Amino acid sequence: MTQEATQNGLWRAANVRLTLVLALAVLALLWLKGGVGVSAAIGVVLAVATGYVALWKKRQSFRETTQAAMGAVLGVFFVRLVVLLAGVVVMERWDEGHTIAFVGGFFVAFLTAQFIEVKYLVAAAKAAAPRSE
Repeated sequence: MTQEATQNGLWRAANVRLTLVLALAVLALLWLKGGVGVSAAIGVVLAVATGYVALWKKRQSFRETTQAAMGAVLGVFFVRLVVLLAGVVVMERWDEGHTIAFVGGFFVAFLTAQFIEVKYLVAAAKAAAPRSE
């Protein structure tokens, strides 16, 4: 198997994991009564969406230099920060009282996505490393 095929397989596996996190979290949160579950589910959806962007950017930058990878990490961090802050503002205006549920849903999915992203980067780095046999 070529290095490119291995990288693609690792990237697809990370995306599948993110999709499972999204599906399970949203299904679980929709069981909550009232707007709390919906607000938390919106937070999860936004965090996982930024997780997809993060994986894509890290995949692109992985092919370049370490400096490009660090730039991708920093860029995605700021995207996530803006999405979180915009979500908080919208929740405060639209869905009063459920902002904490939104933030909680966002951070639970964000931390899970971080774990998946780090696992992807470690596996991709191992796959890209030259093997001495």
